[in-house]
Amino acid sequence: MEAIFKIVLTTSFYGGIVGMVILLVKNLLKDKLNPRWHYLLWIVLLVKLIIPFGPESAFSLYNLLEPLSQEIKFSSVPEAVSDAGIYSPEGTQAGDERSGLPAQEPAASAQNLHTYVADAFPTIWLSGLLLMLAWLIYAGFSFAGKLKTHAQPASPAVQSLLEECKTRAEIKGDIAVFIQDIVKVPSLVGMFKPRILLTPDTLRLKEQDISYILLHELSHYRRKDVWVNYLLLTLQIIHWFNPVIWYCFMHIRQDMEVAADEGVLSLLKASEHKEYGKALLAVLETINTKTRLMPRLIGMVDERKNIERRIRMIKMADFFKSRRKRVILTGILCVVILGGLLWTSASARVTSYDNGDDSDAISQNSAAQPVIGQSIEEAVSLAVKEKGKGYLEGEVLTEGHKILEVEEKDETVIAYTVASIGWFGFENGIFTGTSGSGAIPTVITFARNPNGEYSPRLVYHWQVRIFRQPDFL
Repeated sequence: MEAIFKIVLTTSFYGGIVGMVILLVKNLLKDKLNPRWHYLLWIVLLVKLIIPFGPESAFSLYNLLEPLSQEIKFSSVPEAVSDAGIYSPEGTQAGDERSGLPAQEPAASAQNLHTYVADAFPTIWLSGLLLMLAWLIYAGFSFAGKLKTHAQPASPAVQSLLEECKTRAEIKGDIAVFIQDIVKVPSLVGMFKPRILLTPDTLRLKEQDISYILLHELSHYRRKDVWVNYLLLTLQIIHWFNPVIWYCFMHIRQDMEVAADEGVLSLLKASEHKEYGKALLAVLETINTKTRLMPRLIGMVDERKNIERRIRMIKMADFFKSRRKRVILTGILCVVILGGLLWTSASARVTSYDNGDDSDAISQNSAAQPVIGQSIEEAVSLAVKEKGKGYLEGEVLTEGHKILEVEEKDETVIAYTVASIGWFGFENGIFTGTSGSGAIPTVITFARNPNGEYSPRLVYHWQVRIFRQPDFL
């Protein structure tokens, strides 16, 4: 479960980034995209949440975030690479006891507490998931029971009006209309047996207004919005702890309603657009109590603030229609560019020592100094510690590594290692951790000179990193 939670946590983090980028793009292109494309842009987020790991790309937006994952701060002693063969620069094996050092009970207690809290996170996440799932199942069965006892089939006149609307929208599915007072707004419910729910107050409206309401719900049906809503609910249950995801899903549902309005307007004459807006307001006026929609419903009327936006988009329908090709091109470009930036993963980070490149946050004070080891063990140790100079510094820099395999070819030596680094402070007999990393699979390429000395040329950090504690994600 811990491994699953780490995948969920990572996915939720990157999903939040994708959502905020999409909101930014939507705000910048507010009137450059029609409601349909504002809605379709969210495909980028949904795909990212379903398939979190994409191919590596130098154009991935996450390349900008990768250096942040290296600067890890923690308040307790980091988890060491617990292997007896790990090399330490002082010539001792990891885990050896050194006489004369004071007892580190405070640090150990802090580490134990840190580990306990970290281990509790997956359980907390799973508990929240199960509670939300149980509530949704209960709410669904409860609503279905109430609907079965309180909902009545609509009159033949309303059924006939629905058939006319279906013909107008070119929809052939089997859809029923029910009158009920459980849900206070016209809604669409049911994945396999779709039903349109109307209220008694709705029936008091003009026949034309009722037809607009039916067309709106049929627009949801045609675009499979009920299925999309269930997908949102599933992802919301998984990422229940992430407020950014909830905020983005709220905007998705708002864009869903505006896109449904556009679908209706495409079936109406220009002279009817104003009447459709009036019908929307008329439905809003019939709601005299605050409505809490069931999670599985798609309602015609949502928040009053979004109603204002929907009215504005209705007025701009002719504007978007006159620029249809430009809007489509802009929308396609947005999806392609956002997909390239956000569906891909950060490319593997490579740091060159040959040209003094300090792109991997190596300290400028030591970047120009050659790093030379007399043995492969010492060379690996020095190379790892050189990487550590880009972290938040303390009093002492330590490293640990284990060489898994060494390849030699001519004057080039490649070392496959698992390494970790840490900065520490020491005051009043207590060690404090400043910054550091967990065990990171690392490939280091060395140049070996005729004297048998090793100098690093490339340090390659693998993308796959698995750590025990969430601090190191």
